[in-house]
Amino acid sequence: MGNSKEEKHYYETSLTANMEDYIETIALLSKKNRVVRVRDIARELNIKMPSVSAALNKLKELKLIDYEKYGYIELTPSGAIIAEKIYDKHSLIARFLHELLKLDENQASEEACRLEHYLSPESCSQIYKLMKFFNRESEDKADWTEHLNIIMKRRTLINYSIGDMLRIIDHGSVDNSVCPLGACCTIHDVNNENSVITIDCNNRFVDIPFEQASTVYASYADPLI
Repeated sequence: MGNSKEEKHYYETSLTANMEDYIETIALLSKKNRVVRVRDIARELNIKMPSVSAALNKLKELKLIDYEKYGYIELTPSGAIIAEKIYDKHSLIARFLHELLKLDENQASEEACRLEHYLSPESCSQIYKLMKFFNRESEDKADWTEHLNIIMKRRTLINYSIGDMLRIIDHGSVDNSVCPLGACCTIHDVNNENSVITIDCNNRFVDIPFEQASTVYASYADPLI
């Protein structure tokens, strides 16, 4: 197994996390819109327009964008290369969180936005190799990959939200009569003040303290008919 086929190199951009966000946003907006304006970036990043203008002037000094006041914003060739590096890193991390750790796709993308600025190129290269190995094993239908998928899809009750419909996999420290194995239940309420989760299980509302709820494992269930 040749190393050259397993490895992919990721690079530092030498930009701050804030500047990387601007470059990535400009690139994404350029794909969606014919032109990119200051107000588009401000809306996308939820930042005031004067702050956006200041950041754009900095990127212009670095020769990463072409920008004139009140004009359109475009990435220079150098800026486009950096944008591609940032997006490549973001995509890798998002795929790892979604495909391997089984996070919701939107959540995986949001968390990737934060992680991409802090993971080193070496860490990303290692994640890439792990993802490539896992995908190859999955294609070969290796038993361990299916077992890992089942484990990763499980969450304790405190990791779910109101309205989520679940199937109990392990009742943990909660009495089996409250959370029978295989039963479907719905998260009815989460009371952070009293540290209690209320579930509707078999048409019965039950309050479960966070400490106990953290031992109960469940997975998403199809809606009851």
